[in-house]
Amino acid sequence: MQKKSIQIVILVDSIIKLKNEEQMLLQCARTQINYNNQKKIISLVRSGLDWEYLLKLAVKHKLQQLLYWQINQISLVELPPEVFKYLSIFFRNNATKNLFYMKEILNIVNMLSEMDIISFPYKGPILAQQVYGNLSMRQFGDLDLLVRKEDVTPIKKILISQGYKPEFDLDPIQERNYLNSQRELKFINEIKGVSLELHWKFSGIFLNLPRNAEKLLLDNLNSINIGGVSIPIISPENMVLILSIHNASHYWSRLSWLADIATLIDNQKIEWAYVLETAQKLSIKRILLINLYLCHILLDLKLDKNIISLLSNMSIIKTSNIFIKNIFSPNVEYTLIDNIRVSMKIRENKVDGLKDCFIGIFNPSFYELNNLKLPSSLFFLYYIYRPLNLLKRYKLFKF
Repeated sequence: MQKKSIQIVILVDSIIKLKNEEQMLLQCARTQINYNNQKKIISLVRSGLDWEYLLKLAVKHKLQQLLYWQINQISLVELPPEVFKYLSIFFRNNATKNLFYMKEILNIVNMLSEMDIISFPYKGPILAQQVYGNLSMRQFGDLDLLVRKEDVTPIKKILISQGYKPEFDLDPIQERNYLNSQRELKFINEIKGVSLELHWKFSGIFLNLPRNAEKLLLDNLNSINIGGVSIPIISPENMVLILSIHNASHYWSRLSWLADIATLIDNQKIEWAYVLETAQKLSIKRILLINLYLCHILLDLKLDKNIISLLSNMSIIKTSNIFIKNIFSPNVEYTLIDNIRVSMKIRENKVDGLKDCFIGIFNPSFYELNNLKLPSSLFFLYYIYRPLNLLKRYKLFKF
C-alpha cells in the first residue's frame, strides 16, 4: 500500500487546548521535519516559552534527545544558552550510555548464540538502530531480550555467571510457577549499572494475548549486522504491533513511544495488509488503530488511505481522544476501576476485555511476589493475595 495525502480533519486543539510548550514538544517529537514544522518551531520559540516547563515535559516523555536534535538543526539564536547547554550535554551522555548498552546486549546475544540458545533483542538500543538508524535518538533504561520460556532457567545461570542478579530468588518449584504465571524476569548488574529483562510473553498485566502470539510476532524475521554480530530483528510490521501492545499496556502515557511507531512507519515500507491480518488474529486491531490515530493526530503521521478510513470510526476517535487528554494532563493516576474500563474500551471483542480484567485482577505480579514471600507449596495463595493487594494499593480496602 502506498501512503496518500489523506487526513482525518481533526485538530488537536479541538480535543484539548495545548500550551505553547506542549505544541513545541509535539513539533520536535520526530526526526524529519518539513518547512512548515520549522516555521512552527521558530514561531513558538519567538513567542516566549517557559523553558523550565518544556524541559520537564521532555523529561516526562523521554524526548530530550529529539528536542535537542530539532533545535540544533534549526540553530535558533533565541534559544537560552543554558537550555542548549543542558540539552547538548544530555544528548552526548545519552549517546555514550546507549553505545555501552548496545555493546552489552551484543555480548549477551553472542554468548547465548554460542550455546545454541536463540534470543531476540528488541526495544532498547536495537530499536533505536532499527527505527532511527542512530543510537543517539532514543532514551531507554534497560535491555529487553525475548527468549523461549524453557530457556529462561539456563539463561538465568549464564547471566548470574556474568554478574547479573535476578530480581527474585526462587527455588525450582517457585520458578516453574513463576514462569507459568508471569511474562518477564528482571536482572540487575550492579557493577555495570545495567538492568536487563528476559521476556517470554509480549502481553501486559491487563492485556492478554493468544497462546500463539509470540509465534505470530516472530514470523518473518529480519537480521541486522552490528559490529560483526548478526542479530535477528523483528520485522517492521510485527514491531508496529509489539510497540502498539506496549503502549496499550501503559495506557499511552509517553509520547516517545508514539514517536517510535511514527518514525518506524515513516522510515520503513510497511505491508499494511499483513499488519491488519496479524492484528486481527491477535485480537488487537482496535489497539493498533488507536496507536495509529494518536500518531496521525499528534505527530502528523501520513498513512495509507485505507488505514485512514479505518481510523475514521467514531468509537476509535472517542477512545483515542481520552488518551490524548491524559497525555497532557499532569499526574494522571488510573484507579482499579479505570484499569477495568480501559481494558474493555481498547478491545474489539468484549470477551477479550473481560479476560484481560480477570487475569489482571487475579494473576499475581511482581508487586505480590515482592510484598509476600510464600513457600512453593503455598504459591496458589498468590492468586488470592493479588486481588486483596490491588484493593489495598488502590486504597479501596485496608488490611
